[in-house]
Amino acid sequence: MMMVLSVSRIWPLPRPWKWLRVFACVALLLATHAARSQDWIYTARPGDTLWGLSEEFLLSADYWKRLQEHNGIADGDYILPGTRLRIPIAWLKRRPAPALLAQLRGTVERLRGDDSFPEALEAGAELLTGDRIRTGEDSSATIQFADDSRVLMQSNTELTLDIMSAFGASGMVDTSMRLHGGRIESDVPHEAGSESRFRIISPPAVAAVRGTSFRVAFDESTDRALSEVLDGELGVSAAGVSLALPAGFGNVTRTGEPPGEPVQLLPAPDLAGLPARLPRERIMFEWPTIQGATFYRGQVFAAANVDRLLLEQVVAVPQIEWQLLPVGDYVFRVRAIDVNSLEGANANHPFSIEALLLPPLVLGPDDGAATTGAWLLLSWEVPREVGGFQLQIARDPDFSDTVIDETAIQDWRYRPTKVLEPGVYFWRLASIDRIGTRGPFGDPRRFRIQSVPEAPLAKLVSSNSGRPRIEWRPGAEATRFRLQVARDLAFTELVVEKQLMEPQFRISELSPAIYYLRVQSISDEGVAGAFSEPVRVKIEGWPLWMIVSALSLLALLLMVFALRRR
Repeated sequence: MMMVLSVSRIWPLPRPWKWLRVFACVALLLATHAARSQDWIYTARPGDTLWGLSEEFLLSADYWKRLQEHNGIADGDYILPGTRLRIPIAWLKRRPAPALLAQLRGTVERLRGDDSFPEALEAGAELLTGDRIRTGEDSSATIQFADDSRVLMQSNTELTLDIMSAFGASGMVDTSMRLHGGRIESDVPHEAGSESRFRIISPPAVAAVRGTSFRVAFDESTDRALSEVLDGELGVSAAGVSLALPAGFGNVTRTGEPPGEPVQLLPAPDLAGLPARLPRERIMFEWPTIQGATFYRGQVFAAANVDRLLLEQVVAVPQIEWQLLPVGDYVFRVRAIDVNSLEGANANHPFSIEALLLPPLVLGPDDGAATTGAWLLLSWEVPREVGGFQLQIARDPDFSDTVIDETAIQDWRYRPTKVLEPGVYFWRLASIDRIGTRGPFGDPRRFRIQSVPEAPLAKLVSSNSGRPRIEWRPGAEATRFRLQVARDLAFTELVVEKQLMEPQFRISELSPAIYYLRVQSISDEGVAGAFSEPVRVKIEGWPLWMIVSALSLLALLLMVFALRRR
């Protein structure tokens, strides 16, 4: 039997009296309900007696006679096993049934009494009747009750535990709480024959269930209560009117008004295309749009403990992204939110964060090294069980401005196939296993591409002295020059090799012969450009007969000088 509680509102009351009206109505309905002598059904076991059952379950062992009359049993000392006994709930013992803070994330606090200071809670804390629990920004808490009912409090939610009691050893409980603001998800197990009570009270309405998965939200700024039923049936009562919400429907109730009409919840998103394995880096999921959705709520739970909410985010588009999660198994849950702020059916997608291959160890160049585009060579060691590598080169450390992205490198080194303009670049590597799954990228490294000076245009210039010189026009990047003089065009027989600061060289130290000269510009950073085209130079000498004649004349003069001295 579904127990539906109602809250009526006949005349306007100031907000401070709102809760008093709720409590009065709840108390009245509970009294009416008890007066109807709602029964708990107990199935007799071998050896059961009415006196023994009364001592174990009822307010007094003396209730055995009432129990005998209520069930029409002839012999109270013998009950046939399997007999279904009707026991009025009003006769059952009641004892406190504390709740447990099963899981929490972020900031979760408890207040006891109006003047108490907030107490930070930890997982495993015992919660008692009268405790006021609240969650902070980006926080959540899971409360487990005596009958294994569970409530997930989402961010910025405040809840007071009003009633938490058990009916003797029957396994039935009476649970009632007040939702001051925020959003909760409830899962109340249904057991045949159980008359457990579970109620959530908000200023606009009371939600009463038995064996239901549902959500309730209250927004104090709009004075609206939202109810959403995922499984079973939820009774919503307000302003003297009761409404039964079936699974797949929700409604909006405003303070002082009857429950809103049932609205069909939006369907679960299609997550069939989402990956089941993700590398250890950012998490990104994208799914098809749901017609009628204005927002989506995405959540991540630990697969081994579905009460453990790890991440939560509301987005306006069917795409969600989170930062790193530790290696492990998880469940991604998402649902669409309609224009009334009602949240639809859940879609669940199990996935794993895996510790994939480590990035390779970089060999060169050194971090921050400067080189030219023509000489740039990136190299690394090859880890075991690696089928290839992905290499990215970008102009920024965030790799949003990527200029090279090679996804199938098989070698242990890489020379860019495209020309990189001078400037600073960042590069990173990731390993790829033999089935094509990429591991995480390693730390970015930096290199700088330097400008290469242009090759000089050298030319031979004659002088008045008859000894020629070579001159060239320096490029914009050149600050010094390298000169080479050789006897052959291949420059294997070097005669002169020197660095010069001026763009010229006087040919005064070369003996008469044919030479080849070339010049190379060098930048201030030590980057050498290409050599100029070779310049052929012929150093003229005197003819042999002139040299012999001059020597003969010199010898004759020396002889004449010697004879005169005698």
